[in-house]
Amino acid sequence: MRTYTEVGYASERLVGTLVRHAGKAVKVNVIDITGATDITYLSAGRREITTLAKLDITPVPLGFCNFQGQAVYLSRSPVRQDWKQGLRPKTLRVSGEFFRSEDINFKAIGKTVDNEYPTFKDTVEHLNKKGGDIHALAWCREFSLDIEMNIYYKVFGRVGTILDVKDRRFTLDAQYGWVMEALEEALNG
Repeated sequence: MRTYTEVGYASERLVGTLVRHAGKAVKVNVIDITGATDITYLSAGRREITTLAKLDITPVPLGFCNFQGQAVYLSRSPVRQDWKQGLRPKTLRVSGEFFRSEDINFKAIGKTVDNEYPTFKDTVEHLNKKGGDIHALAWCREFSLDIEMNIYYKVFGRVGTILDVKDRRFTLDAQYGWVMEALEEALNG
């Protein structure tokens, strides 16, 4: 775990960004001159005061993010000439045409960082609800489904289709055969 020790330097680079504390995604609100750090846990919405030394500023894990009825893939965007350390909209890349990085809220990103996803079974149930507002949903960082049971893998897009939900049988498009092992792990994990 990396962190800062110089308070002023840390404040310039971390305030308003997403990092981790105690393994969970947090937004850094304020760092005062003593190093006391006001954070908000994104999944719970709970605020807490901690110390600068307890923040983990290593890059947060990203992947599929469930947001407003869609599953969008989040990755880090390299931004040179940028002096902030933690994750924020400017350093976030969003796949697809539905949203821009500024549209995705920190709470949704926090669930991705914290690896909070519905089970595969729950994903299918949500997608099968008639008249529902969910069009695609991820059940893990790497994979998502749409309402037609098409399988999406990372930024590669559609890679196959679920044939039988109960038996978890699927078919992959010929050019994506290399995804087989990762998909089997995600379905059975």
